[in-house]
Order: sequence, then C-alpha cells, then structure tokens
Amino acid sequence: MDVIRNGWVQLIVNTPLGQVSRKDEHAIGRAAYEHKVPFITTIPAAISAARSIQKMRDQALPVMSIQEYHELAAQGPQSGPVETVEDCSRLVEYIKSFQL
Repeated sequence: MDVIRNGWVQLIVNTPLGQVSRKDEHAIGRAAYEHKVPFITTIPAAISAARSIQKMRDQALPVMSIQEYHELAAQGPQSGPVETVEDCSRLVEYIKSFQL
C-alpha cells in the first residue's frame, strides 16, 4: 500500500484468486481510488489498456465520431483471447515493459 500512497505506482493490474486475495483486492482498490491510480481487475481489461498505451506511444490518436467508434466496436476484437499460460506470461512481460 505504501507504493500506492507514495505515488510510485501509475497503474495497477490485480487479478485476485480466492477469498484472501479478495480482501487484498478491496484494500488495494480503496488505496488506488483514494490516490487516483487506475485499477484493472481482469486480463481482458489489462490487454486493452496495454494496447491503448502502446497505440498512444506509437502514433497520434485519430479523431472519430461516436458512430465510427460504434462501427469499430461492432467489428469485434482484432486478435484472439488470452488462453494459455504462455499468453498470460507474454502479456505480463508486455505490460511490465511500459515505464509510465
């Protein structure tokens, strides 16, 4: 919790397993909320955030109408879901590579 309070963390990805983890999740989530740190609790959301951060780093974001965004959303995801331990490991390493 100190790393959150001290401002050393800019993004939290926490995917809890079990009851003990749930208690930790609440404490971490509360600290994140109080200190305005984004808090992600699912792998799909972490993937989306990582892709968005990378896109922002790579190029300027296009300006589109809300209708254009809805059209893109209707097309569905551009890649498959995270299904294996290797996929998760690659995702974690990818997220760690960001030095926000």
